[in-house]
Amino acid sequence: MQEAAESAKKSIFLESFILTDDHKTHKFWQVLKAKAREGV
Repeated sequence: MQEAAESAKKSIFLESFILTDDHKTHKFWQVLKAKAREGV
């Protein structure tokens, strides 16, 4: 349960980080998050 909360916190942090960053980095994080979702 705590793991999910930590993951959610990180997600929120990443989202806000993405919003303040350039498009290339945005794409990088999208790929990274997609991989994390797949459990790679």
